[in-house]
Amino acid sequence: MAGLLQALVGASEKAAHIARLCRREQPLFQLLVAEKTGADRNRRFLQDFKTLADVLIQEVIKHDLGKEFPELQGHIHGEETNEFRNGQAAEPGPPNTGGRGAVAEAGVLAGETVAVRVCATPGDTAALLLSVLEPERAAAELLAAAVHRDVALGDAKLAGVALSIPPQDLAIWIDPIGEGVLGEGGSGTPPTRTPRLSPDSTNEYIVGHEDVAPVDGIAPAGLCSALVLIGAYDRHTGCPVLGVINEPFFRRDPLTRRYRHRGEHRGVMAGSWPQRPGRAWGPGGRVHAQSPRPHRWQGRYHWGVAYGDTRLCSLSPPPLRPAPCVVLSRAEGEAVRAALGPLCGDRLRFAAGAGYKMLCVILGLADAYVLSEGSTFAWDACAPHAILRALGGGTVALAGALRARRAGDTGPPPELVYNCPAEGAAGAERWANRGGLVAYAHPQHLEAVLAALATVPGL
Repeated sequence: MAGLLQALVGASEKAAHIARLCRREQPLFQLLVAEKTGADRNRRFLQDFKTLADVLIQEVIKHDLGKEFPELQGHIHGEETNEFRNGQAAEPGPPNTGGRGAVAEAGVLAGETVAVRVCATPGDTAALLLSVLEPERAAAELLAAAVHRDVALGDAKLAGVALSIPPQDLAIWIDPIGEGVLGEGGSGTPPTRTPRLSPDSTNEYIVGHEDVAPVDGIAPAGLCSALVLIGAYDRHTGCPVLGVINEPFFRRDPLTRRYRHRGEHRGVMAGSWPQRPGRAWGPGGRVHAQSPRPHRWQGRYHWGVAYGDTRLCSLSPPPLRPAPCVVLSRAEGEAVRAALGPLCGDRLRFAAGAGYKMLCVILGLADAYVLSEGSTFAWDACAPHAILRALGGGTVALAGALRARRAGDTGPPPELVYNCPAEGAAGAERWANRGGLVAYAHPQHLEAVLAALATVPGL
């Protein structure tokens, strides 16, 4: 288990590096922000570069974890399909004779599907990516180099974690970099559809709102709400047992106005630039040596374990406040806001991204996150739910909790589980958290929130 926890953190660090790379390196950033219209829109593949970045990060995590823990292969899930379909009409030229997912120097056939994956060598991975990105060779090579970097963690607290749990009992949910980007809970769309933009997030990862002023520590929008989420759950019970949240865009360097990241210091990224002393934030605010090359962003990660009677976390439990601060989506209904008003007073806050709002609860910036709609998914909630459990909190299914409360059930309200697809649903909707949720740090605040929401008709 300890080895798996370290592997999850390492995978999140590599994923965060790729996410920053896409905004830092000009060949990638130009693709990220390009808005294609008319004949150029979806000229080649039916998905955009943002989707490719999501898919690549997801496949890197799957590859690295599956290679180290073969028992997990086939049990590592994410919101994205790894297949890209060519949207061009047929063009003359040599056909791609490599078959589905193969690389051909001349390109791919109209309508052919390319399966994005990590290949044996950086060159092979670059060639595969080029079949999607052609003619952007520089972008493909930059991404391939990042994919094949080795990650070494210098986290003494993490290294000291000693647990024992068979990996074959676990499965994993991944949200690659969707939080605060394309909807309340990530892209929030079935993998076969083009991601929709949501006014709740305004496509923060692409637009890059870097200077949004926080309200009591909570950013109402901005790039900081884009997260990498990796959560492990028990295959049999569906209970989340291990979670990692990586904030690739935690904050800017105050001196250079460019960002640096703890995951790229002291050779953490093998093959990284020459080292010299500097400062960068790590988990829990610890400071580390730093590479001399200025990065635009400074990142950090958090982890938690809640297995059996074991509760371990990189963070301390947040203090209990007399009255709760509740964070909501800007799209939350007026009835819910009105019900929470007497309880919270002026302590209602708003933010983008389900994972980010759950992180606000984890960090003690808010005491609860309420969502009355079923617009989040298993990959959004699994990782932060595990960390909340490690801190003594949790995440309950709102509709089920209110139903039990109204029926006079005085037992613990039902928590979300991650192994049960919704009956009668298709695609991503099979894994929607139907009926909403409440993420909380303290049971006392959960009780108060549920009591307030029980007065809302229709919930």
